Amino acid sequence: MDGTDAIVMGRRTHDVVRGFGMDWPFGDTPVLVATSRSLGTHEPTVRTVSGTPAEILPRVREVTDGGVYLDGGDVIRQFLAADLIDEVTITVIPVDIEEGAPLFTDDTQRARLGDPVRRTFPAGVTQMRFVLRRSVPTR
Repeated sequence: MDGTDAIVMGRRTHDVVRGFGMDWPFGDTPVLVATSRSLGTHEPTVRTVSGTPAEILPRVREVTDGGVYLDGGDVIRQFLAADLIDEVTITVIPVDIEEGAPLFTDDTQRARLGDPVRRTFPAGVTQMRFVLRRSVPTR
């Protein structure tokens, strides 16, 4: 999370994190939750946003011009489709989470990934960082 100045996450991801039963893990980092529904009680650093990625981005830029971490398959997929992501870090943790949204739904998005820089950690965790190519021409 070094270099992360704000987080944009989907509603389901927010609800999962809140359900961990622990203190809010993001501290003072601004968190923007993409949802059209009220969050109810939440941390003072959390706000809701809605709309397309192009409509959400100016709201993000109200809180930072720095690095933004996207979390949640739906949010990431939408920002990828809008060509608003520069790099992707995928962390593979050998745990069955049973549900979730796929990150890539077609080969066009996968084709934008460059060659990964890999890091391995204890317990079988692998992290891959990809610098994305700008939109890949379609055939």
